[in-house]
Amino acid sequence: MSVVLGVVDTSEGRVRCGPLDAVDPYGAVITSSPSSFELSWVRPSPLPLYYRAGHGRLEVGGDLPAFLDGRSRPAPDPGMLLTFVQGHVPPPDASALSGVRRLSPGTVVRVDRAGVTVGRSAPALVDRRNGLRNAVAEVLADDPEPVVAYSGGLASAFVALSLRAPRLVHADLGLPRARPLAVLPGLEVRHVKIGVDELLDVTAHVSGDELHPPMPDIAVPARLAAVLAADAGRPLIGGSLLKDLVSAKLPEVDPGTRGWRLLTCEPFHVVGTLTNLTRARELLGVRTVHALQGRPDRQEFEGPPPVKRTGADPLPWLTDLGRAELDTTSGGVLAVWREHVDFLPPVLGRLVAGLEERGTSGFRTPAVEAGVLGAAAGETTGRIRRGGFQNHLPMWRVVEKAGVTGVCTSSPGHWLRVAAATYLRAHRRTLMTGIARQCALADMGLIDPEVVLRMLADGPNTAAHAMPLLRLVWLERWLGGIR
Repeated sequence: MSVVLGVVDTSEGRVRCGPLDAVDPYGAVITSSPSSFELSWVRPSPLPLYYRAGHGRLEVGGDLPAFLDGRSRPAPDPGMLLTFVQGHVPPPDASALSGVRRLSPGTVVRVDRAGVTVGRSAPALVDRRNGLRNAVAEVLADDPEPVVAYSGGLASAFVALSLRAPRLVHADLGLPRARPLAVLPGLEVRHVKIGVDELLDVTAHVSGDELHPPMPDIAVPARLAAVLAADAGRPLIGGSLLKDLVSAKLPEVDPGTRGWRLLTCEPFHVVGTLTNLTRARELLGVRTVHALQGRPDRQEFEGPPPVKRTGADPLPWLTDLGRAELDTTSGGVLAVWREHVDFLPPVLGRLVAGLEERGTSGFRTPAVEAGVLGAAAGETTGRIRRGGFQNHLPMWRVVEKAGVTGVCTSSPGHWLRVAAATYLRAHRRTLMTGIARQCALADMGLIDPEVVLRMLADGPNTAAHAMPLLRLVWLERWLGGIR
């Protein structure tokens, strides 16, 4: 595939296209005629497609460095660097280069004699009513020997049970588990031992040559997938993002006639009985829903969340300048994301957000296929039953019908947080020496390195802030490489 896919201009009153390779791998489509050219997003893809619009000219490419045109790369924005440490992702159409945008869901770029215009059109989902399980089986039917990356969680169990006689491969990282791996009837699991250092070592992932700093949230699962695929001798299928597609929140669930189900709902009775529906609806507006321990398909309410800065819990090592930079940047980023997700169909919005945060984990995932998205959009995903809120219904029904128990209900990325804490604890002395010697974010006045060192030296604090600390280590490696 070429570095720059092509150039479109409107010279001499005509729309003229330079060499253009296929954009289908990027989830895009081109419609052209002698008088117009249109580039539009049609489906999710792990490959980003970029464009730069100028006066009567459009450049399209899949390789971001090609847009540098021999110029040096721009200095990174301090606030954006801190959002990476926090775990936020850039806006869906952003890139590391000024004037260059990513083709985001719903974007339509048109070139005609009037010039270049960028608009939006909400993508339509394929209407599928054959059920999520059947849709997953259909899109994976082209694989004669399916191999599933089995984590013991709901999504991977659902995928394995949806296929016919798949092979199961489990990554054994030597990390502590809360419960044994759930057994799937009639299916055996091959365990592949993988060292945490092999997955998380920053030198294997970050060179400093990248335009965008790699982050462990996406790079580490992709590395794990590559190791498992090498062992299996073929790409693996994963359940990544399927839970996102069929996820509901309690306010979105049918409360029943006049809302009577809300008054029977267990979360409202944790600390007493509510006397009326008005109070129940009030709680829906101010309380946070979380997974209930020991009841994987139910959720309960905590107390009102504390007042905090826009977007996230504070990073404990920020200076006043760093806190101001993070507040400003993260507030803008999250506002763009909220508007973008609200613009898309709900199922697609959840998928796009999950893709940006976690990627596909390096596996082939049916969640990005049009037929699966359409089927998920037609499912009832949550309900109130017997006084409890049940979520991810289409997946739980398949798992429970198969008689599977003990499915892990940890949140996405839990294993990575545990691995990060293990890695940081094992290498804390080396990491502390490196930060004490050189810390680019401290040189910018954004963080206090002494606080970082104290947290790395303290086991409980390291575990509590494992992912931000790991992202910080990776970012420092990247910043050191671009000097």
